[in-house]
Amino acid sequence: MSFFALVGLLCFALPITDSGPSILVIRNVTLADPVLEQVVPHQTLIVQDRVIWAMGSASEIAIPDQATVVDGSGRYLIPGLSDMHVHLQSFNDTTLTLFAVNGVTLVRDMGGDPLQARAFKERIAEGRLIGPRIFAAGPIFEYRKWLKAVRSHFKTPLEFRIPVRDPHEVAEAFEIMGPLPMDLVKVRTIADADTMAAIGREAKRRQLALTGHVEGRFSIEESIEAGQTGFEHLPFLLFLDPEFTEAKWEKAIDGMVRANVFFDPTYVAMMDRMRTAEEMQANLDKGDPRSGLVSDSLRRKWQDQVAERRAEGGGGIDWKGTFDKVNRFVRRCHQRKVPFLTGTDLAVPMVFPGSSVYEEMQHLVDHAGFTPREALRASTLNGPRALGLEKTSGRIAVGQRADLVLLKSDPFTAVPSPDAIVGVVVAGRWLDREKRASLKAWVQANRNKTFDTSKADQVLERTYREAPTQDKALFLARYRFIQGDYAASIQYFKEAGARGADERLVALGRFNALLNGLDDPDFQCNCAMASRILERYIERRGNSHAMQFRGALRLSEQLLGAKACNGLLGQSLARLDTLKPAGEDATALDESLIQRHLALAMNFHISITGDIDKALAYRSMLMPKDWRDNAGLLNNTAWWLFQHRAGLDRAQKLAEAGVAASTSPREKANVLDTLAEIQHARGETDAALDTIRKAIDLHDSPYLRKQEARFAQAGE
Repeated sequence: MSFFALVGLLCFALPITDSGPSILVIRNVTLADPVLEQVVPHQTLIVQDRVIWAMGSASEIAIPDQATVVDGSGRYLIPGLSDMHVHLQSFNDTTLTLFAVNGVTLVRDMGGDPLQARAFKERIAEGRLIGPRIFAAGPIFEYRKWLKAVRSHFKTPLEFRIPVRDPHEVAEAFEIMGPLPMDLVKVRTIADADTMAAIGREAKRRQLALTGHVEGRFSIEESIEAGQTGFEHLPFLLFLDPEFTEAKWEKAIDGMVRANVFFDPTYVAMMDRMRTAEEMQANLDKGDPRSGLVSDSLRRKWQDQVAERRAEGGGGIDWKGTFDKVNRFVRRCHQRKVPFLTGTDLAVPMVFPGSSVYEEMQHLVDHAGFTPREALRASTLNGPRALGLEKTSGRIAVGQRADLVLLKSDPFTAVPSPDAIVGVVVAGRWLDREKRASLKAWVQANRNKTFDTSKADQVLERTYREAPTQDKALFLARYRFIQGDYAASIQYFKEAGARGADERLVALGRFNALLNGLDDPDFQCNCAMASRILERYIERRGNSHAMQFRGALRLSEQLLGAKACNGLLGQSLARLDTLKPAGEDATALDESLIQRHLALAMNFHISITGDIDKALAYRSMLMPKDWRDNAGLLNNTAWWLFQHRAGLDRAQKLAEAGVAASTSPREKANVLDTLAEIQHARGETDAALDTIRKAIDLHDSPYLRKQEARFAQAGE
């Protein structure tokens, strides 16, 4: 059974809404379409079958019999607004109605539950729920190492992610996802430009747009080269690098302009990022009338985020200080005609469905130098353009979809607020003041309810148990994989295999689920299964040494983090040395994989066997032959040993050699700092204090002064 048939099994609890009038007329209104330089007064529109059928001077347009007529005298009509960065997973069905009530007729879900998004879409398309059009990314592509670290730190599954580490895993990830619905591909944390390029190729092959965050590991230009068509959020990461100069800004903006890349700064969410825990708490405490329209559980999540912010402090980042520099970059993007979007990152504390889009437009005016008309254009025309819908949406013109907002005030003079709304047209349906009020009342009454759209996976589980099939098992295996429930994913892949599913796909799915789940204690006892899955994986991938090496390498790297599996890890390392390809097979193996093998062996010996000589031998293979004459490499190696508290005698000798090899005062001060740390760890406090003072004499800095105070206090 296909995904779409499975979703059709869902049962929904909400009543069917009225279908709306067959013909709607808005008479004698002033058009404020931001593609025009000025407003156009005394116009009449006829809306039928969800589109604008006719429009023109109020004196020339004949009004059809039996039409619903809205008097637009003294009012202003704009296209529907868009929120291009939401996360619907944190909300129920009522959220969608709030968007519509506030004139937001198009949203882009930037990562979440694909089943829930699909169910939302179907309810709206069938007229059973009033809401915006939805375009959804589904699961977010993440760097596996980062994803594991976050899940471990916050003790949360961090659902609906696709973990990938390198280009080799990208095609496998898309294959595992299979028919899971997605309208676009979103990237968040990616390891390197090569992996990004691989994601871009797969997205292009599937005719999916690629968008996401600005990465700190590679350049904006490399992201654009990979096919990224949009960037999300203010790019704070770039400006933490002192080498990201204005010349580099301009080069990055050149690429954005040339490729017509969309920029969605999400000011309203990034303002929250700059707040301290105390400021966040004060913001929550003062209350907001809109809080009564979101669920109690969401407000509790917002409160939890205050605690998280308090625990992390500033995170070592001067958000407010960096903002000024970031904002100069944003203003420059606007000056250079980079197309902007309005997104809110809905789910962030005190960001509300629909109404926060108006705040975002005001931020564009206040911070990025937009006029109100330009901000309106970002939210009306550019949203559809970014999704390839500009031929049918985003303007007030004959043939365009009838998504419209009627306002009391001139939006070209000042950014409007939701209070200025007289009525909204959603896909041809007119929502006047009374209808909008009744919908808000329905939202408030149902804000804490869980609808069937919020538990689509449970419905699918039930239908599978009632009538299990291969396709259902595969679909649930894929769904549990992106959900981060790797144990359930493995079980469903096994059940799919037992029902005749492709053995290679089953092995591939089980292997990748196991790789991602190894840090979970439930997987610590499954090393034998890991080995069996690996053998099946290698068998299905072919018998070349390169393929076997790659598979064994991936398993070994994961097992290093699961130290209960030391025995199997040692066997995997032995297999690596045996399988390391030579001759013709060597050409099939990326040099980076050999580097990873050496790094794996190095870390295995320093972390598990404690054999420092072997660890240093492998590390030497990773560095230039003359590394013992290089102060920086000597310093790095000494620090590496110190961090592992392994071989402090050896570490001290390497640091002393680094001091001797230093060629500048600053370099020598850095190595002396490492030497002082090692001496301090060995209990030689007086020597550490003397060493750090030598470093200060060479290159004084606040950091070294703090080190001096720390060592002095330890010696008291």
